[in-house]
Amino acid sequence: MPDDPLAQLRDIHLPEAVSWWPPAPGWWLLAALVLALIVFVFGKWLKNWRDNNYRRQAQSELESGWKQFKKNHDAQAYLKLCNIVLRRAALHRDSVNRRSIAPLAGQEWFDYLDSCCSTPIFAGQVDPDMADAHYRPLDNEQAEQHTRALHRAALKWVKVHP
Repeated sequence: MPDDPLAQLRDIHLPEAVSWWPPAPGWWLLAALVLALIVFVFGKWLKNWRDNNYRRQAQSELESGWKQFKKNHDAQAYLKLCNIVLRRAALHRDSVNRRSIAPLAGQEWFDYLDSCCSTPIFAGQVDPDMADAHYRPLDNEQAEQHTRALHRAALKWVKVHP
């Protein structure tokens, strides 16, 4: 048998490898959805970051004022700064009611600040006389104690108010 029919067969011929490019339409759709999700999440984060810029500025001003107070023990200057920063933050937060917020003073001012939060921050923590203490002299021991309490409460209010 000189002519073997199996010898005439060619070797196994493998097909070309499947190319990864261009991807199937499903992959394009998935990529578009993932990209849209990333843009959406980044946009939300950026809006939140911009909306809270006033909080970061207020915290920074309170901290720098506190450092100045620790350096020169001028309670009047810190109390004035604290009042200004809290008013600015409150007016920014509730710009619709500016006319009713701006004239608040004393206990009414602290009551308004407490009404902005779910749990009162200033009631029981800060002496009500501290709201307008920058208009009258304070003794050093009273100033140190009450100023520290006001500083903690002001920082907490800036961080947690809605």
